Amino acid sequence: MKQAFIFLAVVNALDAGLTVIGLHYNLIAEANPFMKLLYEIHPLLFAGFKLSFSIFLYLFIYYRCLPTSSAVKFIAYAASFAYGIILAMHVYWIHLIFI
Repeated sequence: MKQAFIFLAVVNALDAGLTVIGLHYNLIAEANPFMKLLYEIHPLLFAGFKLSFSIFLYLFIYYRCLPTSSAVKFIAYAASFAYGIILAMHVYWIHLIFI
C-alpha cells in the first residue's frame, strides 16, 4: 500500500505540473469540469489543489496511518492504473511537440 501511495503522490504531482504547462500553451484541454474551473480562476489554484492530494498521501505515509481495508487498496491500485494512463497521455502530447 505504501508503494501505491508514493506512486500516486509522485504521478499526481507530475500530472499537476504537466497539465498546467499543457493548458498554458493550449496543447491540451482539461477534461474534468471542476479542475477546469479552478484553472480558469487561476493556474496556481489548480496546481495547489492538485498538489494538496500528493501532500495528504505523503502525510499518511509519514504518520504511518496507511489504510488497510480492501476497498481502499482497490481504489489506490485502480487510481494508480488510471494515473499511469494519464501520464502516458502526457508523454504522448509532449512527444508530439518535438516531432
